[in-house]
Amino acid sequence: MHPILKVDICELSVFERMQLAEDLWGSILTTPDEVPLNNEEK
Repeated sequence: MHPILKVDICELSVFERMQLAEDLWGSILTTPDEVPLNNEEK
């Protein structure tokens, strides 16, 4: 069980896991300044 999501990710369908990954990346893109990158990675 994932401690934050309170769900066993393995019980989700492939589509649901892909949607979750897409939603996570989308939420990161809304706050790019909070992503910890060094100058070489930028």
